[in-house]
Amino acid sequence: MHSNVPDAPDVPKVPKDLDPSIKILQIEITTNCNFRCLYCSHALDPQVFPESNNECNGLADGISNGLAEELDENYMSVKTFGNLARTSFGELDRLILYGVGEPLTHPHFIPMLDIARKYLPDHAQIEFTTNCSLLAPALLDQILPYRIHRIIVSMDTPFIVKNQEFRPGFTASIQDNLIYLGEQQRAGKIDIVAIESVISKVNLHDLPYLVDFCHEIGISTLYFSHLLPFSQDMLDQLLFVPVSKAAFDIMVNIVENGWEIINQLILTPSYIKIIEADKHPRIQHIFTRMDEARKNKIDVDLHKLTIMFQKVPQIQETYRVFEQVKNRAQQWGITVEIPPLFVDPERRECPFGARDALFITVDGNIVPCYNLARPHTLFINEHERVEHPYILGNILTMPDSITKLLATPEYIALAERLKNLPNAVPWCGDCIYSTQNCFYVKDNSGDCYGNQLGCNECLYSSGFVRCLFD
Repeated sequence: MHSNVPDAPDVPKVPKDLDPSIKILQIEITTNCNFRCLYCSHALDPQVFPESNNECNGLADGISNGLAEELDENYMSVKTFGNLARTSFGELDRLILYGVGEPLTHPHFIPMLDIARKYLPDHAQIEFTTNCSLLAPALLDQILPYRIHRIIVSMDTPFIVKNQEFRPGFTASIQDNLIYLGEQQRAGKIDIVAIESVISKVNLHDLPYLVDFCHEIGISTLYFSHLLPFSQDMLDQLLFVPVSKAAFDIMVNIVENGWEIINQLILTPSYIKIIEADKHPRIQHIFTRMDEARKNKIDVDLHKLTIMFQKVPQIQETYRVFEQVKNRAQQWGITVEIPPLFVDPERRECPFGARDALFITVDGNIVPCYNLARPHTLFINEHERVEHPYILGNILTMPDSITKLLATPEYIALAERLKNLPNAVPWCGDCIYSTQNCFYVKDNSGDCYGNQLGCNECLYSSGFVRCLFD
């Protein structure tokens, strides 16, 4: 990552012939969930996401097709969804019905599918993510006629007891639902059935067995995503490091040479005289590595030296397990997507911006991405960061297509920046100030390039945390 900061950010001009369009909409039809997964915002912030067991229990025998029920603020109304579909679904390539909550707890899920298919183009894909607890065969049979492209099931380990510990609400019947899902895929009634697993130190060594589990029940696709650290405890469970591989290698090498010098000092007190000499090889080696970093425009935060050195055994073990996962997946013919262990600042990509996608919250807010939907904390680069929502508008106050909002100079500037992330947005992981209480890492209000929305520590753009896109 380049250390030099541009004098002023480039603000794109509004093209006269602009014809903005959105190809993907991810809609949060509910924030209600019948699980309380330990790493989810539902468990971490129960005041924002209170338990709503009454609604969940009412779905035990299938989802209602009637529209007379009154819904609370945890659900998007069918009327709101229908208005959005009528005005904004006509040019979509993909519709994703998923947000913070479990979409199948919405009592009008089937009518929403009916509305979606009415207004979507014939080629458009529909998909959703679920914990699969409510997706019994009878309900799935009602859903599949709407030509669902992909269903992703959240599961972090193949072991039932451990799942019940991670994901309170998990039951053994989920495995039966998964088996039926796989059968329907093989019958050609759904394109993709996948399992998505959030990985951490707790379930790392379960991952090869999860591949075996997918093979046994007939699931052919498996996605892995690192943990999004909402708390200090979650930060301690991370398997990745938010620095570049080049910076990591330099820091580890410096520590290795530094510890050798310290060991020699302990064993041989007179060694200090050798160290004081300008030509001491290990001292010169450290300076040489730093000079190489500067010449290659690699920022190295020396404050992280011991932290990164302590990560070496975990990184090596995680890499070993990832290789084992790849080998088993190849053996069984299973498609796996594995996240990186380091960031490549020059290959960052905003999953939403790069694919002309937007996220719509349950209360109608239009936001650039899932991460900017509501306030939350993030623990990264040895500090706490506040992520504020970034709201572009609200569908409840927009009678026309949301594409009109996209023609504004504000959105165009944002979209251009997100499509050119490596050059337009800094990455703070390697910066020497990221661990020193820098103003620009306290929250996402801005960055040192002058951007008013700070995506400078986004774990989605780095590929560590997976968005629901291919």
